[in-house]
Order: sequence, then C-alpha cells, then structure tokens
Amino acid sequence: MKKRSIIVLIIIGLVVILVVVVGASSLRPEGFGPPREKTSSAIPALEDHVRAIPVITTSAVKGTLQDYIHLSGDINAASTVAVYPDVSGTIASISVREGDYVSSGQVVAHVDPSRPGTLYSLSPVDTPVSGTVTKVKTEIGSSVNVTVPLIELGRLDLLEINAYVSERYVNAVLPGQRALITADALGDTILEARVSEISPIVDPISRSMEIVLSFVGGHKGVKAGMLADVTLIIDERHGVIKIPQKALLNRDGAEYVFVLNESAVEKRPVTTGLKVDGAAEVLDGLEAGEIVVLTGTSMLANGSLTDVQSETAGLPARGNLERSDA
Repeated sequence: MKKRSIIVLIIIGLVVILVVVVGASSLRPEGFGPPREKTSSAIPALEDHVRAIPVITTSAVKGTLQDYIHLSGDINAASTVAVYPDVSGTIASISVREGDYVSSGQVVAHVDPSRPGTLYSLSPVDTPVSGTVTKVKTEIGSSVNVTVPLIELGRLDLLEINAYVSERYVNAVLPGQRALITADALGDTILEARVSEISPIVDPISRSMEIVLSFVGGHKGVKAGMLADVTLIIDERHGVIKIPQKALLNRDGAEYVFVLNESAVEKRPVTTGLKVDGAAEVLDGLEAGEIVVLTGTSMLANGSLTDVQSETAGLPARGNLERSDA
C-alpha cells in the first residue's frame, strides 16, 4: 500500500513539473531564449541588395588623343632686312618712321660724311627691298659707320613666331608639327601654325632650342611684336580607345579596369599608352563601347554584383585640345 502511494505521488510530481515548464515556455517574453526561426520570401532579395555595390560607370570611346607642351613666343616679320649707310658720318636727316611702308630704292635717310676742314655732299641711304619699317635704330646727329644698321624693314604680310623649347623636349619636336596659337589681343580666337624651322643646337646658357612656327590659314588681328601663347602638339593619335584615368587601377605594377557585364563586374587587365589631361589610351584589353566602373572600385572584386547609380558620358571623340564648337 505504501509503495502504491509513493508511485502516485511521483506521477503527480512529474505532471506538476511538466505543467510548470510548458507554461513558462508559453509565457516567455520576446528576445529571451534561443531565437525562433523565421521564414520570409523577402530575405534572399534583401541579401542580394546588401551585396550589390553602388558604382558610377562610363563608356570606352574611340577617338583622338593629343600630347602637347606650352611655350611663349615672339611674333615677328618673317623676312627682315637691315638698311646700312654707304659711308661713315653723321645722320643729317631721317625721312621715315616705324610703321611706314617703303619701296625698293626709296631714300630713307642722309648721312653727312664731312670732317673738320672738309665738306662733302650728303650721302643718301636707300632701301634694297620693299617692306614696312619695323625699327628705326638711329636719330639725327648720331655718328654712324658702314657696319651699323640704320633701319630695319620687314614683310608684315608674312609673320612668324620665334619660340624656345626646353632641353627636356628637344627630341620631341619635329618639322611640320601643328600648334595652336592664342594671344591676349585675340580674345577667344585660336590660330594655327606649324613648325617650319628647328635650330640644330641647344643654347648652353638657357638650355633651350629655338624653333620657328609659320602661320597656317592667315593671321588676322596679329601684329609683329605681340607675345603669343603656343600650344605645340608633340603627339597626336587618332582612332585610339580612351577612358578616364580615374577608371584605371594599379596593383603590383599591373593596370586593370572593372568591366560591367549586366549587373556583375569583370576584373580585366589592360595595357595603356598615352596619358594626358585625365584621359588614358588603352592599347589592349578593352573595346570601344564597353562599360567600365568609374567610381566605387575600392570595394569591388572579380564577379562582384553592382548597383549602377548613374552612367557618366564617355570622353569626347575629338582631340582633348579641340573645342566643342570647332
């Protein structure tokens, strides 16, 4: 009988314990205990969004790329002739001034060759060629001799530019290279010239080489004596693939870009050439029209998913020195 009572008490105790445990489980506050498994069809889409890296892209473009150097130059008459007297003496008269046009054989001055105790007739000074007086180098009463020029003449219908190239670039300058010419007096006007002469030596003092540029297509508004700003194109490449330098990445000396294929990117090695004005020539590894990542590359790896925020227009196909209204 006692054994039976003990068994009954044990069963009742187990039931009470079970009821307490089940009740406590049903009353457990949210956040306590092991997390409950949740299922939602939105989770995969959310994870995909988290993995997608925001980027800005641009297109590879086929066009022209130009390398150049900036120079300052003096605009001078293309042909200059000095006028000398035939005798030594004193300047008795000058009949021209700077800017006057003279014809060949015209008398422009007289020299008095007289000496103390002797009188001579005035000796006329005439011009060997026609042209414009660019400089009067003497004045009445001055002593002159046959080695001193009195006047300089120039053909102002033919102007040229004298400029000096730093020793660093002397081997990059070639006859016929194109240059863009501007001057303060010309406003926004851009003229064109080409290299017509190159000095065979480098000045040992200035470490520079003189070049001469001849205008192409006229020089309206230009006057001798002006200072010219010269943009000399030392390399001009047409039909090249080019992208912004910002899209290029470099690791261990190897350059690469991230190319967009649908929503993922491909890490692709490239070979580059000329780099100037923020643009880079791509010699190998990229075709015109392919989309490359411009910003947002720091978090990318091969195969990364991307979220394209915007696409920047590709570089202009025209040369980097050419104006949009040209």
